[in-house]
Amino acid sequence: VVKIEHDDGFVTVYAHNEENLVQAGMRVAPGDPIATIGRTGRATAHHLHFEIRRNSAVYNPLYLLPLPPRVGQVEESDETDEEHE
Repeated sequence: VVKIEHDDGFVTVYAHNEENLVQAGMRVAPGDPIATIGRTGRATAHHLHFEIRRNSAVYNPLYLLPLPPRVGQVEESDETDEEHE
């Protein structure tokens, strides 16, 4: 398990790690590798257990993290704008 302390009392928890790449007291930056994904305990497949905690309460990350950017698809055409009207 790796627990990272953030501002305002938030803690993120990363569990079921195969190998932890950081030790207690280390500073990490966004994007730094902190662990390799594993399959510990009674887990049947490799996966990441991720939690967000604050003041002993556990929050659903889907409600706190920003949504990923949506990728729009634009199809090219030989038609001009006048042909569409």
